[in-house]
Amino acid sequence: MPLLYGLCDAAQYPADPDLYNQQHVDMRTVFEDHAKLIDNGYFLAPGSSAIGAGVNGGDCGVFSFDTGYPYVLSGIPAIPAIYKATVGLVTGTTLPVFC
Repeated sequence: MPLLYGLCDAAQYPADPDLYNQQHVDMRTVFEDHAKLIDNGYFLAPGSSAIGAGVNGGDCGVFSFDTGYPYVLSGIPAIPAIYKATVGLVTGTTLPVFC
């Protein structure tokens, strides 16, 4: 099955207009900062050629809400979660938390 709605930096995908692929795209213009090699660098940059170029006019990329379930940044849950805390000396068996 051929790749549909692909963006590539050379000519890896067929240029058939029925496949909606884009060739020779400078990835520095597509993503915020993909060179960092961390997931938040793959947000689409303002004016990116991937905006509106996906299935049914949605955005390309893993963060698109238009093509299924979007990628969750670093596995962060959809609900509030404590992922870092600085705690002073605890003298008992419980840790008081105030909301």
